[in-house]
Amino acid sequence: MKCAIMQPTYVPWLGYFDLIDQVDKFVFLDDVKLEKCSWHVRNKIKTLQGEQYLTIPTKTPKGRLHTLINEAQIDNKTNWRTKHLRTISYAYKSAKFFTEVFAFIKNLISYETENLSDFNIKFIGEIIGRLAIDTELFVSSQLKNSSGVKDRRLVAICKELNCNYYLSPQGSSVYIERDSPGGEFSKSDIQLYYHVYEHPVYNQLHGHFIPFMSIVDLLFNHGFEESLNIIRSGRRDSVNYLSFGSRQEKEKKQDLKKDIQLQGAILINFVNLTNKEKELVRTWRNIENIRKWMYQDHIISWEEHLEFMKKLEDDNSNFYWLVRNKKNKNIGVVSLTRVDFKNKNSYFGIYSDLYQNTSMDNYLLIESIKELAFDKIGLLNLRLEVMSNNERAINFYKKAGFIEEARLKDFVFKDGLWIDVIVMGIHK
Repeated sequence: MKCAIMQPTYVPWLGYFDLIDQVDKFVFLDDVKLEKCSWHVRNKIKTLQGEQYLTIPTKTPKGRLHTLINEAQIDNKTNWRTKHLRTISYAYKSAKFFTEVFAFIKNLISYETENLSDFNIKFIGEIIGRLAIDTELFVSSQLKNSSGVKDRRLVAICKELNCNYYLSPQGSSVYIERDSPGGEFSKSDIQLYYHVYEHPVYNQLHGHFIPFMSIVDLLFNHGFEESLNIIRSGRRDSVNYLSFGSRQEKEKKQDLKKDIQLQGAILINFVNLTNKEKELVRTWRNIENIRKWMYQDHIISWEEHLEFMKKLEDDNSNFYWLVRNKKNKNIGVVSLTRVDFKNKNSYFGIYSDLYQNTSMDNYLLIESIKELAFDKIGLLNLRLEVMSNNERAINFYKKAGFIEEARLKDFVFKDGLWIDVIVMGIHK
């Protein structure tokens, strides 16, 4: 018997439903901590203006850090249901299956409950029913014996449900594989495989295709009868945990060479820059108040700059990106260097346009590298090196949560003086 376990989220994406469709039993993991800015409470649809989030306002009775998903309450004092329906209507009123799907979605959004978990589970369950997925559904808080945390908890749930095969979302590998390949599953008689899904392209409104929208985007454009086949078209062979690590590392290296969309910015890899963008980066790098804090502080020529970027094409340990905010403004450069995928750590660098940037731009740079390292790649430790006399940078990193981990004595010789280098780090 195959089992999968996921937290109940708000109108999930296609891959969520493919995971459910592949197993005999699916468990909504509702008795774990709520993340208020996560998919627990929001998702994206495609509008004429592009992606737009729909967010459920919530209350946390036990505080933001201690409230579980099944304890979170929907803030029904706001008219969020009306706003969501209005936004959905404007976005999809010209869709082929608008009439049928909107009536269905309106009924679900109008479901009156104060419990976030109940709302999400009902929403997902009703969609599963309309898609004719026959997987048996369970709720973790209603199971009798599912003790433990993380992968121990997953194993306990599988055993209670008499399942000998666990299909895991790839994101869970961060804790399952942390201490040993396969984690607790390798110590049990439960087979562990990772879900592999390649997002299919389908007909959308409003211009070029945007992946990873809520499933409602697919339903409005293709209806209930076609949607399950489209969802299944993205399915790829699941990967056994024994080969998952090497495959994942290879895929991560390939993905890091691409441009990366984050919540507040897009990262454009150096290997994909236009000549104009390359020159912009070189101009920033040669600003005196930037290069004086670099180990190599000479002025970079155009030829040297191009040679450096060319070498990055074949470099699988060092990655550099130009950061562009949502207003299409280039705000700086971030890098991950000496990336150790096996031990999940890396060093990073950052520099920005000193003359144009606001404090918010600089905050976005540091948050972007943290989101990339911890959420996208699954690293656990992030470190940087900063000269001990660069007090402004040190204070900036401290405010961002970095702490001093080591001091490299007399590490750099500049202007006739030996200077210490401070190693600062942050952990997920």
